[in-house]
Amino acid sequence: MSRRVDSNLVNVVRKWGSELMFDERLLSHFVEQKETFYKVMLRYLLSIGCRPIGRDRQYDEIYMECNGELISLSVESEYWDALREVLGEIEQLSEARTQQLRDNLPSASTSLVGIDNFTVYGKEPVLLTTVEGIPLYLGEVDILHSVRDSIRIHIVVNSVTSAGEMDFMSIDYDVYASRLVHRSKPALGLSVVSLLEKYAGREKEEKRQTFETTTLMALNEKYLTIEYLLRRLHEFISGSSKAVITLLLY
Repeated sequence: MSRRVDSNLVNVVRKWGSELMFDERLLSHFVEQKETFYKVMLRYLLSIGCRPIGRDRQYDEIYMECNGELISLSVESEYWDALREVLGEIEQLSEARTQQLRDNLPSASTSLVGIDNFTVYGKEPVLLTTVEGIPLYLGEVDILHSVRDSIRIHIVVNSVTSAGEMDFMSIDYDVYASRLVHRSKPALGLSVVSLLEKYAGREKEEKRQTFETTTLMALNEKYLTIEYLLRRLHEFISGSSKAVITLLLY
């Protein structure tokens, strides 16, 4: 596969991977002040118009609505008292209500100081393409902090059928401090493995390559959506970090 099939996407992950790498370095200064960071972040979110929707007890996630956008925070148990101090008591969400909120929306997430996952959701499902009659949607864009001088952006594509939602394929982009970007070989999900079972030999390999290229091209066409998710994730993190720095300095 040529790098050119995902040239727009490479530029997006290079730009926002570098920004998020800087965010990570900034956040590392708050490791010893987790509770302070957590409280200030929540107050910052409230100050910009976010409001709590409810808590998913199963995964200890708090869902909030921020001026039409959905975000969620997966919180370490030791910080629940701090959460109540800032937000008060929070409604328990049913599994059905949680599913309704997420509703096949694309998302971007990362870990923060005292927060297992901070997730920003898109406003509507994003259909990428259809492969052998199966619709493929943009899933999670996860920021994985791998090593000191790089950051990994893990992009998941989901297939959606009457049987439910399944991983179709995932692709990793490693962004280095030098701004070099390396794309891994796509990892096949259960649904694409099932599709390939009816083929054999050379035809099976050709189909696999076709699926990979088709998926990459579709992701590349939706690069603006991925850029929006990464930009909003950066803006939430950067705003929270600045609020903490202001508190500590003044």
